[in-house]
Amino acid sequence: MSEDASRLSYGRRNGDLAEFWVSGWPARHAEFIGVILSSLLLIYVISLLQRELSPESTFSLTRYKATVLICVVLAGLGHYLLSVVSNVVRLRPSPLSSPLSGYWARLSDTSDVIVRLVLFVVTTWVYSAYSSFKPELSTIQPFYLDPILIEWDRALHFGHDPWRLVHALMPGKAWASFLSQCYWIWFFVVWGFHCAFCFSSLAPRWRAQAALAFVLCWLVNGNIVALLLSSAGPCYYDFFFGGNGYYAELFQSLQSHHQILLSEGSHSGLLSIVLQEKLLTGYIENSELLGPGISAMPSMHVSMAALVAISLSAIKRTWALLAWLFLVVIQIGSVYLGWHYALDGYLSIMTTSLLWWVSGCLVRRFSRGFSVRPKSHRLGL
Repeated sequence: MSEDASRLSYGRRNGDLAEFWVSGWPARHAEFIGVILSSLLLIYVISLLQRELSPESTFSLTRYKATVLICVVLAGLGHYLLSVVSNVVRLRPSPLSSPLSGYWARLSDTSDVIVRLVLFVVTTWVYSAYSSFKPELSTIQPFYLDPILIEWDRALHFGHDPWRLVHALMPGKAWASFLSQCYWIWFFVVWGFHCAFCFSSLAPRWRAQAALAFVLCWLVNGNIVALLLSSAGPCYYDFFFGGNGYYAELFQSLQSHHQILLSEGSHSGLLSIVLQEKLLTGYIENSELLGPGISAMPSMHVSMAALVAISLSAIKRTWALLAWLFLVVIQIGSVYLGWHYALDGYLSIMTTSLLWWVSGCLVRRFSRGFSVRPKSHRLGL
């Protein structure tokens, strides 16, 4: 082949490749490719931090295989049932089969299916990365902030402990049981949100921003900020800070509600009390539990509830209103049940709002990176 023919072939090949990147499936999924790569980078950074700061610990990305499968199945069934109910209410034809037709139609776009599955797998690894690092936080940086948070909580609430204020406003075992159940329902809300940004037909830009914010919240709020602001929370204050009984009245009240609920036939009583005891046992015995480790500041329950509320505000006002109400309930419950100081939740809302904004900026940047056509490939260059 002559030199001119070789240069011509080279130019065509590179021109085709450039055209593929700006008009093929990478361009159509640019936001998600950026989110996936950013997530992998952040997971890698967290693994390096853990390896550097706690060399004897084990970093794993496969902690929750069974949980993930169960949650995906439940989310899929839930979406199908909601679609059927919606079709029935709106008197649409074939209410049972039309959702299945929609699912099948989406499978025809192979690149879209692959990107969604990769996004789901990578964002699922975030749970494992977060849970791998979380038990090491107190070893790397022992709890120190709790006494300061108690003083700041009192100062911010006009000299009152926040838990006393919410217990005065919401007295009795019924409120305690309601808030404890909402704390449990939170897991389903978070998994539903996770499946929504991975598999729904909502706006791609929103889904990408929600996915990246989700990753940042778990790994930045849940690991990095938690490491810098190491605290145990009211439920473990006596165990880690000398047992002065500062929260004795709070937990006597909660234990009383717990025992009454059990005597009335409740299967688990006040579930938060049971989980708090199991987490402490897991900490002492260094055993593997679902959601291992102890850390209060910032509150990931509040952070995730805030992320759902903030993100839904951009697309679904009715759902957003419910999400904001749920956020208020989770914030109150975190204090009422002794999991967190009020400041844990306040900081979580602020940092989550910031991470949502940062995610939006990055996603727009990812999109623009594929929107500009490359310079033409001139032969001879």
